[in-house]
Amino acid sequence: MKLRFIPSALLIACCCSNATAQSSQVELQVVGNNGSTIWSHPLNVVKKITFPQGNSLSFIGQDGTSVLYSTELTNVKKLLFDYSTVGINDPSVDGTELSLVIDDNQISIDGWTSGDIARAAIYSTSGQAFYNDSNWDGSAINISLLPKGVYILKVNNNSFKFRK
Repeated sequence: MKLRFIPSALLIACCCSNATAQSSQVELQVVGNNGSTIWSHPLNVVKKITFPQGNSLSFIGQDGTSVLYSTELTNVKKLLFDYSTVGINDPSVDGTELSLVIDDNQISIDGWTSGDIARAAIYSTSGQAFYNDSNWDGSAINISLLPKGVYILKVNNNSFKFRK
């Protein structure tokens, strides 16, 4: 793991640990060199991240002294903050569960009855609107012109997070 990414992760961890009750749903994950998660814990349990001797990484608990997890930096590929359970509940319409389907540069909603009219919009995480259709009929939406990033597709009162 390159040391230049660690200050960014530390800054994010500090900001997130002071967040509201939603942070209890955020998982902090340590991903190993093989790409698999080697440690995961709710973010609200982690008080701080330290770098003892400069070659290791330790996660300290809320009491300020207990070490929740420690490893050599050479074992770590990246740190992830998994927000997948925050703010987006299982979307449904009339009891039918909906799911987002991404196929190349097209997105659609599985479970949506084709022809049912709805309001559909795509927003960046900064709130910028990239797509807005007040008469969306359930057809696939072309996302080829969207820059790479994380977006929210809002269909009536249902929200779906996706990454391009």
